[in-house]
Amino acid sequence: MRVNILHNCITRVLGLLMPRCAVHFLVNEAPEASEVLHLKEKIAKLASEVERLKATEKEMRDSL
Repeated sequence: MRVNILHNCITRVLGLLMPRCAVHFLVNEAPEASEVLHLKEKIAKLASEVERLKATEKEMRDSL
């Protein structure tokens, strides 16, 4: 169950980011610096969320 939550989170994030990048490349050939910065910030937030979920999972395992 916990693995599914993490997998779903990662899949959802990639699903949101990848099409946006692909469309940006198709339309503009390359993303603007501001778009890249925005995506980097989103990825950093998601990475911290993944770490939080991992910590929660570890706490749940330890409590069992």
